[in-house]
Amino acid sequence: MLKVENLAGHFRGLPANVWRALGVIELVGGVLVVVPAKVSGVPMLTALAAGVLAVESLTLAAAYARKSLKLVAANPFGWCATMGLLAAVVAYARA
Repeated sequence: MLKVENLAGHFRGLPANVWRALGVIELVGGVLVVVPAKVSGVPMLTALAAGVLAVESLTLAAAYARKSLKLVAANPFGWCATMGLLAAVVAYARA
């Protein structure tokens, strides 16, 4: 597990509390993308959660892109952009 302070050190534009909030959003969103698909009666929750994750991931990707567009393992831009696009596809397909 990464410590928030280590993660915040990689990108100094966001304070540690914002990184914590983003982590909670990703955890809750990940659960809400999977669980409602298996429970009848709340399928729209999957689209909503995927939409929130898409916006969050693409926003982070844009922030990382301001620093570097290199597609290397040390740059999280590629990962964030890919996950954001996949979440957007899920949100669109479930809506």
